[in-house]
Amino acid sequence: MDAVSTGADIAPQPLAALAEEQFADLVWSEAEGIAGPSVTDKLRSPAQIGRWKAALDELEIDVLDEVRDQRAGSDQHRDSVNRLALVRARRRWVEDEIKRLNRARNDAEQRAAAQRRSREGAPSRNRSKPARQKAMDAANGRLREAHQEEFREYLAEELALVGLRADEFDAGKSQRELLVRLADRVQAHRASGRKKLETIVQQLWAGGLRDLEEISRITGLEQREVSALVASFG
Repeated sequence: MDAVSTGADIAPQPLAALAEEQFADLVWSEAEGIAGPSVTDKLRSPAQIGRWKAALDELEIDVLDEVRDQRAGSDQHRDSVNRLALVRARRRWVEDEIKRLNRARNDAEQRAAAQRRSREGAPSRNRSKPARQKAMDAANGRLREAHQEEFREYLAEELALVGLRADEFDAGKSQRELLVRLADRVQAHRASGRKKLETIVQQLWAGGLRDLEEISRITGLEQREVSALVASFG
């Protein structure tokens, strides 16, 4: 991997303004512990953490390519394996941070909903179901109208977590259709990543690496999965 910026000349800029290559350099510097805690704080913001995760995914693929192309047991190969472990450890930390942020936001939304229900009082039990549904629909409509900008921000953040953009979806699409399309894209992304890992296992095996434990450490697959893949090569 080429030498990258230490982050000192990039961090003062708004992260949203950075080109992909600059952002990747900054992410790598942060993973190595060079960029400093202020950069970490900027990267972990709700507006940037999805992009951070995506950049770490790309770095992992790049380092995996290096490992695949290098001779097993060489100094370069060992160095690349160490870098791979560093990137993966940082990616797992970012994934945990995304989960924490999502839990915090969900908790805040639930508390706000509980406070609204408390202020409005419990609905009468003798009301008909259609009347309650109409009231709920009316309340949902007022809520969406009052918080459209906030909803769009949340939607952009959630889409960014799986590498999508809010402008890829028409404003008139139903929530159900949006969720179906989003799930399809996530599934396709996972399937593509799995196929890449299978190809890397095959190339490592063909290149002379016969240590299943080492292949498992390089690819992140469990050793039994590596064993099954190797058996399928014939």
